[in-house]
Amino acid sequence: MLDDIDIALLEQTSQNPGRPLSNSVKPLLEKRKGRTLYDRLVALEKEHLIEVDRSRKNVALATITEDGMAAIKGREKPVSSERRRSP
Repeated sequence: MLDDIDIALLEQTSQNPGRPLSNSVKPLLEKRKGRTLYDRLVALEKEHLIEVDRSRKNVALATITEDGMAAIKGREKPVSSERRRSP
C-alpha cells in the first residue's frame, strides 16, 4: 500500500520524466532522509510504478509507468506515512 511519501515521489517523478532520481528526492528532503527516499524509489521500481534507466555512468534516470500514474490518480488510496514503516 502506498503512503503520502510514495505518492509524492511518484508525483515528482512524473513532473521530471527521464531525469535523474535526485530530482525526485530533492523536494522531499525536509520530510525524510535521502537514503530513506532512495530506498522508497527502489521499492517503487520493484512494484513497477517507476522505471529506472541505469545505462548512463553515475546517474539513474527515472520515468513513471502507467501503473504509477494510476496510483497518483487515486486508483490506490495512500496511507499516512506514520502508519507505514520506512524501509
